[in-house]
Amino acid sequence: MLDFNQNLCGLDGQEINDEKGNKVTLGQLLANQIAFTSKGDALKLFNWAQKMYAGKALDLDPTDSSTLKDLITSNETLTILAKAQLLGVFEK
Repeated sequence: MLDFNQNLCGLDGQEINDEKGNKVTLGQLLANQIAFTSKGDALKLFNWAQKMYAGKALDLDPTDSSTLKDLITSNETLTILAKAQLLGVFEK
């Protein structure tokens, strides 16, 4: 199970807020990145994005897990700060 329902943190370890002052979860961040990508299995990726945005864990087989990991590492708009925390979920 991959659970991205944890808050994005800055280098100081403090949780990062959005422009409205709400905490930003790794799942919400990744869901938005997936939703606005143009490549891949649209139905599968959209389903994953909806689950993560809602705070649900993903139960992926090794192939799908690798696909998601590749999507994170190859994303050129995600910062290293975000990528490191997102990839850390795979280590748990």
